[in-house]
Amino acid sequence: MRNSKNKLAKNIATVIAMTGMIGSMTMPAFADTTTTSSSTSTTISIPVTVDGQSSSITIPTPPASFFVNGSLQVTTATVMVDGVSVPVDGVTLGMSSTGQEGVTAILGTAYVTNVTAAASSNNVAMGKTVTLTSSFTDGSGAAVATLPSGDSVSYTVTAPTGATSSDYTLSGNTFTATMAGTYTITPVVTEIGGTVTGTPMTVVVTGATVSSVSAVNGTVTVNFANALSATPSLSDFAVTQSINGGTATTVTPTAITMNSAMTQATLTVPTVSATATAQSVVDSVAYNGGTAMSASAFSIVPDISVSNSSVSFPSNGTSLSNSSVINLTATIENASGNAITGLSGSDFTLMVGSQSVTASAAVYIGSGEYQVSFVPQTLSAGTGLTLTLNVDKTAVGESFGYSVVAGSATNTTAAFPTSTVLNEGAPYTVTLTPLDAQGNPTTISGTVGVTLGTGSEAVTVTGATMSGPV
Repeated sequence: MRNSKNKLAKNIATVIAMTGMIGSMTMPAFADTTTTSSSTSTTISIPVTVDGQSSSITIPTPPASFFVNGSLQVTTATVMVDGVSVPVDGVTLGMSSTGQEGVTAILGTAYVTNVTAAASSNNVAMGKTVTLTSSFTDGSGAAVATLPSGDSVSYTVTAPTGATSSDYTLSGNTFTATMAGTYTITPVVTEIGGTVTGTPMTVVVTGATVSSVSAVNGTVTVNFANALSATPSLSDFAVTQSINGGTATTVTPTAITMNSAMTQATLTVPTVSATATAQSVVDSVAYNGGTAMSASAFSIVPDISVSNSSVSFPSNGTSLSNSSVINLTATIENASGNAITGLSGSDFTLMVGSQSVTASAAVYIGSGEYQVSFVPQTLSAGTGLTLTLNVDKTAVGESFGYSVVAGSATNTTAAFPTSTVLNEGAPYTVTLTPLDAQGNPTTISGTVGVTLGTGSEAVTVTGATMSGPV
């Protein structure tokens, strides 16, 4: 009989052990019904039959006040089966209440059996923090509003390829990544008896997109397509510099400032020193390992001597017009009388009065001499104008007495009489205002055709004549 008792105890222990398996049961491992008040304690007796031998498991039933958030966590306890002590450790006992203060059922099953998580956003910009929220259900599938005392929820993170734990921060229920990619986040509940691993979710972290780059000597400006959540570090930027089309070399920024909208970063970089030859400089920037984007070239021009430089302008009194070429010859030298080479069209600006025109071409002839061409497009008509040639914002020559004449009448307007009554044989006057593309008054000549009405009702007026200053 002793062996039978041991066998019975062994099997009962197996039954009890199953009650601690987290998430493995959807129904209570053992359940019985009794009633107890909050001030008294009774027992719950569970009949067990093993190999034809019947016995009972007796479990004390504590008052409802013992339960916290619907569960009683058993850390160290035993039950007696026919004088054999069977340990019941690590079991969570749940309770179901009738709405009164009594305990009506003791359930030997894990209180939380499933957990799911949600993020405040599943697609965020790099560096932006998301908040994680978990939801729980018990063995019967009912929602658990609050974790039982002693239970806790945590998260595991699977980072994208190439990312390490230093590329993201998981603090409590907040997650922030500084490297782009898809992160898998899994909620885990720890409770007495084991853990519950929930359903994984993903958070896609997108890198900040550079929309444009501009540069001047000593400064590189990087514009982002979307606002950053924090000021990036200097090491996030890879800056290279090419001079006169040569091999790009690495440039190390020394400072960074962000605009108030967090969409523009201004990097301070070492300046390029002037040489005897003009230099065309192109800066390129890659952000956080992204594709490099280049700024437009800027020039470093040697100190220009106005007294040693000269310009050959068109003859005084020449009339200029839009879309017509203006050719100049300029000799550019420094204070020592040495020729300045390497200038391009973007280094030359012609001022026509107060209007600016950038050179369309600059061809180096030799000995500091350049043939420079300008093709104005938007000049307003005027007389008594001064031409000034600037090289890298330095005025090297000027000439007086020029005029700009209007172009062809491409913007002519017509004003019709307000009367809607036409009398046969009576004159009908239409006032024309001929203007060129820039709105300058101009003239027209030849014949003019007039059509009244539109579509099928259009009537062509014959014998129209033109008179007046047009």
